[in-house]
This record gives sequence, C-alpha cells and structure tokens, in this order.
Amino acid sequence: MTNSVPPGKIQSEAQYPLPPRTIEARFYLDQGQYDRETEHIFLQSWFPACSSKELAKPRDFVVWDRLQQSVVIVRQDDGSIGAWHNVCQHRGSRLVEKSGHCR
Repeated sequence: MTNSVPPGKIQSEAQYPLPPRTIEARFYLDQGQYDRETEHIFLQSWFPACSSKELAKPRDFVVWDRLQQSVVIVRQDDGSIGAWHNVCQHRGSRLVEKSGHCR
C-alpha cells in the first residue's frame, strides 16, 4: 500500500483510507528545520494572535511572543485594534512584559 496516488491513477481508484504516517523525530528537534519553517511558512502567513475577548475594553493589551518576535496588541480608545513591535525605538529595550490594561 502506498501513501500517495500514483501518476495516472485517479483518486477514486486509490486505496483509502491511507495508512497513518508521522514525520521523522529529527524534524521535531532540528534547528535548521525550525528556521526554514519559520521563514517560509510562519513569517509568510497570517494567523491569530489573540481573541477579541482578550481585548474587551479600550486600553486592554496582549503581549504576543512567538517566532523570536514580540508584539503588543491594543484595543484603542476608538474601538479599533492596533499592533506594534514590543521594543523601544530609541533604546531597543522591551516595553511590556505581560498582558494587561493601561490607564
């Protein structure tokens, strides 16, 4: 039994369900693989950073730390949502450590 449909064979002729497969264990630990996935998949895609419920009131904010990036997402006074890199442009230091509400 193969895990793919051979060329020239229509899907309805393939043997389904396909047997379960997993990726090799080394892919879970390989830094190079992680770096390639980060560059070619995650940094090229849109994906949710938080729920709107986490930003229920104006001035609620969430710190989003993923993929060597830190972003502050804020419910603004007009109800819109904004996001900024979590870094001081002058000194290069991190601005906010954890999610919360500002006055």
